[in-house]
Amino acid sequence: MRRLAISILLTWSSSLFAQTWSGSGPHRPATESYLSHVGTIIFDTLGTELNKHPERLSGKVKVALRLDRGGHVQVQKVLSSTSNQWVQDTTLRIVRTVKLPAMPKQVVAEQSHDWVDFQAEWSFERNLPKPAAYAYQTQTSELARQPIMSELAKCPAHGGAISMKAVFEIDQLGRAHVIQVLSKPSNHCLEEAVRRALNRTKFPPPSKKVLDELGTPRVHAEAELGIR
Repeated sequence: MRRLAISILLTWSSSLFAQTWSGSGPHRPATESYLSHVGTIIFDTLGTELNKHPERLSGKVKVALRLDRGGHVQVQKVLSSTSNQWVQDTTLRIVRTVKLPAMPKQVVAEQSHDWVDFQAEWSFERNLPKPAAYAYQTQTSELARQPIMSELAKCPAHGGAISMKAVFEIDQLGRAHVIQVLSKPSNHCLEEAVRRALNRTKFPPPSKKVLDELGTPRVHAEAELGIR
């Protein structure tokens, strides 16, 4: 490997809106990981659309979905809606059209059927300062950088540039929960190296102030990497 050009950017629910998602039933690790991944995809897609008109954001909307084995939305229901019709209509349009991954076999086994229920609530606010969250971002970015570089250096040399993205969450104990690591072009060794690095990194537990600013029980984070 000739050179590592690594940029790690940790993000969270957006500065303009926050997400709360949940499944149902007892603890099922594969299901929870799948629903977290589904929530991230919907949230990122919705965020891109809503951020086009930040001046129109207000209130909250909550939806209930049932996903089939292929990841298709079979049931859609607005449980509570904002008085902002544009937000509601945009949210439902995204939910109906977003492309979601198929359910892994482990999820089907945990559910004992070929569908899973998912609920998500999105609340909207004006862009408020988040000083504690930004400070935490800087701290955790630096902590993650060296372990990732060390693990990537163990992989065999490759030709050409590779871009990578890791999606993970930091819980209240400072543990990373890796949701997805992707590389383009695909490189399994590099993906596993990033996964190992994040799982082994000891992040500081996010303070109550950080979580209050983000409005979430965990810090949603993404690491973007460029390798040359």
